[in-house]
Amino acid sequence: MEMISGLAAVVAPVFLLSAAGYIWEKRGYSFDQMLVTDLVSLIAAPCLVFSTFTSARISFAETGLMVEATLACLGLFALVAGLGLWLTGLSLRVYLPSLIFPNIGNLGLPVCKFAFGDRGLALAMVYFAVTSIGQFTLGPAIASGRFEPGAMARTPLIYAVAVAVALSGFDVAIPRWIANTAELAGGMAVPLMLMALGVALAKIKATSLGRSTTMALVRLGLGTAGGWAVAA
Repeated sequence: MEMISGLAAVVAPVFLLSAAGYIWEKRGYSFDQMLVTDLVSLIAAPCLVFSTFTSARISFAETGLMVEATLACLGLFALVAGLGLWLTGLSLRVYLPSLIFPNIGNLGLPVCKFAFGDRGLALAMVYFAVTSIGQFTLGPAIASGRFEPGAMARTPLIYAVAVAVALSGFDVAIPRWIANTAELAGGMAVPLMLMALGVALAKIKATSLGRSTTMALVRLGLGTAGGWAVAA
């Protein structure tokens, strides 16, 4: 019973908030998906990364190790996904970006937070940051066939990571008002992402178990595998 209670404490918040988004959509309430996406990517997620890194104070060595682990996972995703797409004759440009960069923020971050505490969240945040940066830069480059350096410069998450890692690595104290602001703004990232996930699930209409369903299952499997690899 204690084990079940502990497991529920970790996963129940994730499912309940996702269910809230699902019910919200089914009840017909307004939910601006584009607004939420911009709010999370431009403000909430960078603030969450900054707040987590500066409060947990992980070292350069730990950050570097997590970056290496993340790149290894993404490289494995690219290899397996590329081979699978080639064997099935599906378009690399269409499917490869989403298979390399799975959506791991909304589910992975709260699970790591509740299972491993603030330090576990900080290490998971490295994985999230590297994957998100790739998602907004290399992902579009694969899809379009060309890389635009300006896309990286327009990604606020990169600056949040760079500043936060530098401050954390050199153990530089930041003003309390900055820390509180980042914590407050970052606190809305995961709930909004989970709500958005529930809304997206409510909009799915499964009419057949065709290619799209198969690719979704493959993507989920890659994301899960990456999470377990980093945790190990």
